[in-house]
Amino acid sequence: MVKILPFSVIRIYLYILGVLYFLVAYQQTVRIGKCFKYVLQPSLKRPSTYLQFIKAYAGVFEHYYEKLLLGYKSIPTISNFLDKRLLSSFPDSFKERINNRQGCILVTGHFGAVEFLPLASGMLNIKIAMIVRFKTEELRRALQKKANHYDVFVIDADKPNVIKKAMKAIQDGRVLITECDEFSKWHPNKNLSLSVFGKRFQADRTLDFFYKKAKVPAFLCLMKREKGNYRMVINPIADGKSPNVSLAINAWKQLERYILNYPEQWYQWKSAYSLLEKHILKGQTKEQQDIGTMEPTISHSAH
Repeated sequence: MVKILPFSVIRIYLYILGVLYFLVAYQQTVRIGKCFKYVLQPSLKRPSTYLQFIKAYAGVFEHYYEKLLLGYKSIPTISNFLDKRLLSSFPDSFKERINNRQGCILVTGHFGAVEFLPLASGMLNIKIAMIVRFKTEELRRALQKKANHYDVFVIDADKPNVIKKAMKAIQDGRVLITECDEFSKWHPNKNLSLSVFGKRFQADRTLDFFYKKAKVPAFLCLMKREKGNYRMVINPIADGKSPNVSLAINAWKQLERYILNYPEQWYQWKSAYSLLEKHILKGQTKEQQDIGTMEPTISHSAH
């Protein structure tokens, strides 16, 4: 259907499916809403608050809309679609490394149109390597074909030698892209903690390992949706020369600011609920907590 239907029809169809899904998967719907409310603490007396809730769920629909477009529209079609809508904001330090074909680290998150990040990078002549997980084998084949077209080096997170491949990509002058908000995949650092929406947790040691091993600058990169367009925003977070800097902390701090400013563009609210569940439940009655503990655990599929 995605291959043959117009873009507008695909979006409407996915929105209808999304609404039906959230009506059926009521527990997930409630958890997303509870986490959204806990983090943002909106006033329920304002009509704009309910619009925020609706936009948050719509953001999930947009994510799958973009994922399917990238996976199943032809390369010329999706390239033309994105080319008309792609904007960028890069610091001079990043431009210099790209022009000199020097490797660096780009940290991103489940924010905005992140699915378009590899394609946008190729269109902007940024040679990247990307650590990813695939939901299905069919999607793996479809995205690998597009990755090859734009010279994107895909590193499968579920296959061996991920670190070796990532370091080699950086040495070859590629930009390594990895995520910082996959809470269920964090490898906790017992000696380092960070704040996630006001609560302390052990930081992920993976990003700091990459940073200290590669010794290259690192930037936060987000594909921000912007009035029908997609803006690739890049901000510096570490210079590659300061060994005591925690990339995990710096990256999350910046991403968290974007989440609080544009909550509808982040779609990890369900995962964040699992992380913050005990803090969220503290604000409920004993009866509500008992109901919450009876709900089945939600399994997480990495993107």
